[in-house]
Amino acid sequence: MNNPNLLDSDTLANLSIDELLNANIADIEEAAGFGVFPPGAYTLNIPFCGIKQLGTEDDPYSAIVVELAVVTCVELSKPDDVPPKEGTKSSLTFSGGKGVQWFRTQFGHLAPALGVERVQDLMDKLTGCTISCVVSNQTDKNDKTKKYLRVSEIQLA
Repeated sequence: MNNPNLLDSDTLANLSIDELLNANIADIEEAAGFGVFPPGAYTLNIPFCGIKQLGTEDDPYSAIVVELAVVTCVELSKPDDVPPKEGTKSSLTFSGGKGVQWFRTQFGHLAPALGVERVQDLMDKLTGCTISCVVSNQTDKNDKTKKYLRVSEIQLA
């Protein structure tokens, strides 16, 4: 049954803590999964590409964040891996000058097709786009239990 009072993530993000705590559980949309996708070929949606404030209160920083949501898993690299469900989310973060270079390396080739030249304009145009890409995982050099999402061979879908 369709709930006309359903609060999605965008609505929830704009509520105060008091409003969140007083919301009916049945009115809160369940969160899609979030994590590192298993390696393979994917079609992904970019619901958001822009600047977010990250870090801690004592050590804040701004970064380009590219949020990704699974549209479909085309093929997994390892047949035993479980494909993520549609809507499962992950993100890429690019901070500082080196981060902007990585953002340009991964997404800059899409700028001509989107008719833009500036980084800000590319971020704006990527929001809402659907892409085809190859996903891999990178292990954190300092903590071998952490993995990060990597995307390559990105094309507009």
